[in-house]
Amino acid sequence: MLAALTVAVAAGCGLSRGSPSPSLAPSGVTTTSTTAKAVAAYAAGGRLTEALGGGVTSEVGASGQAADPTWSYDGAWLSYTCQSSPTPSECSTTQGGFAAHPPPQRCGGLLLPPGPPSVHVVRADGSGDHAVAGAESPVEWSPSADVLAFTTQSGAALQIAAADGLATDLVKAGGGSIESFVWSHDGTALAYALHSADPSTADQVFSVAADGSRYQRWPYVPPEHAGIILAGWWPDGTGILAWPDPDHSASIAADGLPLVSVRLAGGPAQTLATTLPYRPWVRWSPDGRSVAVVAGAGREPWQAKSLAVCSVPGGGCTPVPQAPGTVSVDPAWSPDGSRIAFVRAPEHGSPGAGADFGSWYPSRRLWVTGPGGADAHEVPGAAPGVAAPAWSRDGGSLGYSTGSSVNSVPATGGSAAQVAGPLSGGPAPGWPLIGKAPWTGLAAWAPSWRSVGAVPTLRGRPRPRVRLPGGF
Repeated sequence: MLAALTVAVAAGCGLSRGSPSPSLAPSGVTTTSTTAKAVAAYAAGGRLTEALGGGVTSEVGASGQAADPTWSYDGAWLSYTCQSSPTPSECSTTQGGFAAHPPPQRCGGLLLPPGPPSVHVVRADGSGDHAVAGAESPVEWSPSADVLAFTTQSGAALQIAAADGLATDLVKAGGGSIESFVWSHDGTALAYALHSADPSTADQVFSVAADGSRYQRWPYVPPEHAGIILAGWWPDGTGILAWPDPDHSASIAADGLPLVSVRLAGGPAQTLATTLPYRPWVRWSPDGRSVAVVAGAGREPWQAKSLAVCSVPGGGCTPVPQAPGTVSVDPAWSPDGSRIAFVRAPEHGSPGAGADFGSWYPSRRLWVTGPGGADAHEVPGAAPGVAAPAWSRDGGSLGYSTGSSVNSVPATGGSAAQVAGPLSGGPAPGWPLIGKAPWTGLAAWAPSWRSVGAVPTLRGRPRPRVRLPGGF
């Protein structure tokens, strides 16, 4: 049975460590201790929270509206974004109100447009919180070192920084911009999509070694005038998955793009399926030979969405059967690759679906299936409104988020344990996350709890020691 310790960041971006705060955990116990290992982290009501066990809370890190917690590969650090509260000088100079997303901050009777969120990192024990200078969200942790990758100045450069060190440039975009990037599975390189300053030129894919020693242009050429959104490397490092985006159109992308598989050595791109360009819906199997995707066009997750398991590099996809009038999303492989957890819900217009996202979300249920659809069943005991399931390292439990709590349940079914809750909400999610995440956000499950199958194995190869620029 899991209980919860919550470590919270309260509102404003100033440092606050180790002070007791009201518990968001079921037991309501408070303490200043942050020595226990985390089960999960989440941000609800603008507060960054670690759930550990024991029902204790302790404030850490920066104040402000925290969001998007993500663990380093070893669970030693958390990154998150922090939306600062307005300063007194901003209050005194602002006139009138603004309509913006995220919602404007209130300064007395006035509304302020928010500044850009800063990216912070903090140790798991709550110490060492600091902003990463120049980093733009989203950031991505290396899968083999406590190192962050991110773009700066609207994609003008790709940088990396050790969690406790300074940033260094890996690549500068010249007159163009770096539109997306992704680490290789062994952490030795990053692939990035470069958008040229010439609007008539299609994006290009490059890769760079994490130590800055090698650059390579990939031969893949998308359709004319198309952008490229990177989905991820093949686990063996010999190819990538990507979404070509016609005319760099956010509107077209929101309704789905072809997910293509591309070899580093060249050759035609293979289309796997039409999917939304949403990386959590592209999940590699632990052995690195298959990828589970959420197939289907249309920006609404409650319509025309199903699971498929695709062979890479073969390219064939096998649909996971589902009943008419339902959708399937949020796939997660078990550590041994024998099962896939996912979320199933009634399709819009079907009985029980509700009239809008708010009434549809509670209809989402936790399911488990074999990769080919064998023995698909709902997990007994799981709470309604499930999002983003994750397996424990031993494959015995499933963690998930809802709109009011963070929970776990035995993978075979049984009594669910509330890891943290009840939770309060924050700003409504932006359009790309509407229907995909509850308004309280998604929990990030700690590597010490989360399934090792979340990252494909390297098929017996030792994990390389990653050398980075500047010797850190």
